[in-house]
Amino acid sequence: MAITGDQLRMARAALKLTVRDLAEITGIDKSTIARAEAGGRAYYATMVKLQEALESNGVAFLDPTDERGAGVALKLGVEPSRKSEATGTAQDEQGKGGLRALDPVLAKFWTERPDKFARLSEDGRRAISEAALGDPEALDDLSVLP
Repeated sequence: MAITGDQLRMARAALKLTVRDLAEITGIDKSTIARAEAGGRAYYATMVKLQEALESNGVAFLDPTDERGAGVALKLGVEPSRKSEATGTAQDEQGKGGLRALDPVLAKFWTERPDKFARLSEDGRRAISEAALGDPEALDDLSVLP
């Protein structure tokens, strides 16, 4: 079965991997992974390599049935952990756990301008969030206009 971009994104999320993490695991460029997740063109061999890497890390890809669409599930006994947790995540000033910014300047710029961030397209918000924090949904709270 050929996996879809949605399944690729779901599998990466289930394993708590960033696009950067998956790129390091597979040797596939981050932009190729992001494009494939968005439903863009990707070589069949690239998708197979991504699928195999995710399966070897504990994801099972589910074929669509009459009751549900295609999806993913974690294999029994798999406990995902962020790669960054192994090396320690960044902490805020109060010592509480937080996200490590990949691009702190970009992250600060947009967190200080939530009204402008909310006006961007969904794809634009996801791209900025991915670039700033390595997670396309990390800045979702900013997209709600007051």
